[in-house]
Amino acid sequence: MSKQMLLYARTNNQGSTCNTDIGYTEFEWEKLSEDEQLEVIAEFTGDVVDLWVQPEK
Repeated sequence: MSKQMLLYARTNNQGSTCNTDIGYTEFEWEKLSEDEQLEVIAEFTGDVVDLWVQPEK
């Protein structure tokens, strides 16, 4: 049985690793092209990390 693939994110803060299920098995993931994998990662990035831009304080 193929394992489910999870997207992980970590910042420089200790203990800040989190993950989210991206809906692909390991077998399905390996069949995707690198570009397709990058699209999936981009789609789910917001589920594991908040990114923003703000002025310097």
